Amino acid sequence: MKDLFVLCVLFFVVGIVFKGGVVAVTFPKHIVNQVVFVESKTGFCSGIILGTNYVLTAAHGDGEFYVGGLPAKILKKDSRYDLIHLQTQFTFDKSQHIKFASTLSPAEPLWIVGCFSGQPVIIRGYVSRLEDEIFWVDAKVIAGFSGGGVFNEKGELVGLYIGGKGTPDMLGVAFNLKRIYTFLGIDFDKAKILEP
Repeated sequence: MKDLFVLCVLFFVVGIVFKGGVVAVTFPKHIVNQVVFVESKTGFCSGIILGTNYVLTAAHGDGEFYVGGLPAKILKKDSRYDLIHLQTQFTFDKSQHIKFASTLSPAEPLWIVGCFSGQPVIIRGYVSRLEDEIFWVDAKVIAGFSGGGVFNEKGELVGLYIGGKGTPDMLGVAFNLKRIYTFLGIDFDKAKILEP
């Protein structure tokens, strides 16, 4: 009986492999460099690099903020938008600057990049639902991802991950570019690049 089970599993695996059922998924490698580890008095989160020495992160951290172990200056904080715009004490390489997507569609595959224990981690997900200034992602995201970047398959930023809502379907919520631009005071319809 055991030999029959092993034989069935072997045929199943061989069938999947030869029918194209196993697919290697690759991600745009540059997106890992566009997310940084952000610490505060109350915990840690992730942040996205917006320019030479600017970071955008979630506002549900509190107190002083540190990026790369150095204190960061709060340029703008708005609890209504759950966003904080920080200025860092060091300069990011221009290769780390983010490209922005022009569209976002339901069921679109995504990469959510955040920091766990100070290291970047990438998780695959999908757009579950679109709303005016937010979208829901279907992905198994871990603690520390708040403030992390949400990227499309081309590696373009489509939003900022904020967190799970504790819903039964375990969807996470992210702010879209419209909400980010509104927070930063940039005209969404005219914006082509986000460089503070």
